[in-house]
Amino acid sequence: MFFLIFILFSSLIIRLGIVQIVYGDDYLREVDRTENDVANTPVPRGKMYDRNLNPVVDNEPRNAITYTKYPNTKTADMVKTAEVLATLIEKDTKKVTLPDKKDFWILKHPKEAEALITKAERKKVVEKKLEQKDLYKLQMERVTDENIKEFTKDELEVIAIFREFNSGYALAPSIVKNKDVTTKEFARVSEHLDEMPGVDVTTDWERTYKYDETLRSVLGKVSSSEEGIPSENIDYYLARDYTRNDRVGKSYIEKQYEDVLRGQKTRIENVLSKGKLSKRIPSLKGKAEKTWSLQLIWSCSSRLKKSSRANCAKPRLRETHTYWIVPSSF
Repeated sequence: MFFLIFILFSSLIIRLGIVQIVYGDDYLREVDRTENDVANTPVPRGKMYDRNLNPVVDNEPRNAITYTKYPNTKTADMVKTAEVLATLIEKDTKKVTLPDKKDFWILKHPKEAEALITKAERKKVVEKKLEQKDLYKLQMERVTDENIKEFTKDELEVIAIFREFNSGYALAPSIVKNKDVTTKEFARVSEHLDEMPGVDVTTDWERTYKYDETLRSVLGKVSSSEEGIPSENIDYYLARDYTRNDRVGKSYIEKQYEDVLRGQKTRIENVLSKGKLSKRIPSLKGKAEKTWSLQLIWSCSSRLKKSSRANCAKPRLRETHTYWIVPSSF
């Protein structure tokens, strides 16, 4: 008996020696291994000027609150961060959907959610007749209206924030709030950043047109951060290093010269160590492109409004200038 114990302990010691001496360096390198992941951050959109260098299309800066999801971020941690942030800002809850409420109820009531699945259904997962995602679908179907009616106004704000957290991609900042962010909210969030991993404060932008609706049919429109990339062109833009919530030109000049107006994104190198973010290194500073000079003949626009027979030619590009061609009758 003693000899058997001696053999076992000797085997264990030899095994530990092999692990530490032979493979020790390999394991140490694996522990210290870092991963570099580059994320692109959008910059303000390019501006348009008239021939006198007066801005025709500009960007209005706005305070914004963003969230960046890291690869090792757990859902429970995201919920905690959303709860802290909800105490610091006012968040509109109009966009919260029924599935958002059900999903959050499942996260906050794990035991009750587990009880919504029967043993027979769990057995089917073991037998590979169902998948885990099928069980989640069943849970969502079985959460009742009574369950979600329990949410208070404050909890709905948490859901709205959590919804924004989930809308982005790993290591890419997503907008949590960029409209009506007060200076007090901006300051409060700044003071509590250490308590909210992934949350940051920054300056966003809103497209402004100096002459309101004048020539908007030529200048075009830009999608909002909520709209992001149009679904009909999603493959086109994703192949060109856009993210789904990037704002792009939707029509006319804003769309036609998207490659120029989008500018050059800021590239940030995220260094991950042991699955956690250790540091962020800006590798390329982004810049907004200033576009061509836009020569506008306002008399054409005003006469178009007065006469249905007026006929202005379409904009025509010549080198770096855009000209509005006006018929000689004007």
